[in-house]
Amino acid sequence: MSKPSLQSAVPSALGYYFQSLYALVLLCDAEDDAGISIETDDDLLLEGDVNKLVQLKHSLADKAHLSITDTGLWKAIRNWSPRTRDGTEQFLFVTRAVITDDSALYPLIKPNTHRKELVAALVAEATRVMDERTAAEKAGKKPIPHQERYKGCEAFLALNPKSQQQLVKFIQIPLDAPTAADVPEILSKKLGSMLLPNVREIIIERLIQWWDREVLLSLLGKRLRSLSKQELQTALNRLIIEHGEESLPDDFSPLQPTGNDDGVGRFMQRQIDWVNGGIARLNRAALARWRARNQREAWMRKEISIAQELRKYDDYLVEQWKDRFAPAKEDCKSSDEQAQCKVGLILLDWSHLNAPKDVRPIRKLWEHAYLIQGTFQQLAEQGDVGWHPDYEAKYKALKEST
Repeated sequence: MSKPSLQSAVPSALGYYFQSLYALVLLCDAEDDAGISIETDDDLLLEGDVNKLVQLKHSLADKAHLSITDTGLWKAIRNWSPRTRDGTEQFLFVTRAVITDDSALYPLIKPNTHRKELVAALVAEATRVMDERTAAEKAGKKPIPHQERYKGCEAFLALNPKSQQQLVKFIQIPLDAPTAADVPEILSKKLGSMLLPNVREIIIERLIQWWDREVLLSLLGKRLRSLSKQELQTALNRLIIEHGEESLPDDFSPLQPTGNDDGVGRFMQRQIDWVNGGIARLNRAALARWRARNQREAWMRKEISIAQELRKYDDYLVEQWKDRFAPAKEDCKSSDEQAQCKVGLILLDWSHLNAPKDVRPIRKLWEHAYLIQGTFQQLAEQGDVGWHPDYEAKYKALKEST
C-alpha cells in the first residue's frame, strides 16, 4: 500500500479524529465534575472550575518550528479575542511544532511568564499583515496577501492594549503534543495503575470504542453535546468489572444486525410457527439470537478457554428448560392441538421474558438478558430445546424432509 500524500484527505481525517482522542485525554486529567464538548465554542471546550478552549493542529509529519506568522495560531487568536479574559477561561493551542528558546512565542510554553514583549511582537506582526493588505488593495494587486490570517490579526488589533495583555496571559501551548497514534499508550500510562496487566490493552481499546460512539452521538445531536467525567468514570468501571473474573465484556447489547445475517434460523422460525408465535415473537427471537451468537464468537476469539464454560452453560440452560418442558408435555398429553400450542407459547415467552430472571447468568455480574434469550433460540435451531409439546417429532420430520 502506498503512503498517502499530504495533499490527500487522510491528514484531515486524522486531524478530526484526533479531536475526539485528545478530548478523551483531557477529560481523564480533569476534575470529577468536568465535561468536554467537540466543535462547540472551539475545537474542544473543557468545562470545569476554569474553562479551557482548545485549538488542535494535528500532524504526523516531522516537527516544524512554530513562528509568530503561523496561520493556525492567528485563527485561534481570532476565535479567542471576543472571549472572557478574567481568568475564568484559558486558551490552549495544541501543536507538535517546536518553539525554540529564542522564539517570540517561547513564553507560551512557560506558564506565568512575562509576556509584554510577546504582545508587542504580536501587535507588530498583525500591523504588518494589515498594512500589506491595505497596500495591495490600493495598488489593485490580486490576490490580496494573508487571506487566511488577516481576520485574526484584525481581531487582535481591535482589542485595547490591556485586553491584548489579558488575552495573551491566558494562552498556553502544551509541550510534547501527541499524535492520534500515541493516544492508546498515553491512556495506558494514565490508567495503567487501575488495570490488571493482562487486560490493560483490551480495556483501553474498549474504552476508546465506547468514547468514539458517544462522540458520534454527541455530534449527531442524539445525546448531550458535553461528555462528562462521571460518564467516563462509569464506563471505565464497567469495563474493569466486565474483564474481571465475575463478568464478561458486552459488545452487542446496543447493536442491531446489518446485511444478510438477521438472526433468523430456519428451524428456530419453524419452532415459533408451531406454537403460533407470530411475527413479533420471531423478530425479538431473531435479534436476541443474533446478539448472543456474535457475542459468544467475540468471546471465543479473545479467550479460547471460554468455549468449555459456554458448553457447560448451554447444558445448564437445557436442564432449566427441561424442568419446565417435561411436566408441561405430560400435562397436555391428551389435549388438542390448540391447547398444546398455548402451552408451547407460554414456554416460548418464558424463554424470553422470565428466563433471564429465573436462571443464573453465565457469570455472577453478567446482567444482559440477550445471552440467555438468544442462546435458547440457538438451542431451538439445533433441536436441543423446543416449545411445542410434540416439537421433537415435528423437528425430526422437518429434518428428514430437507
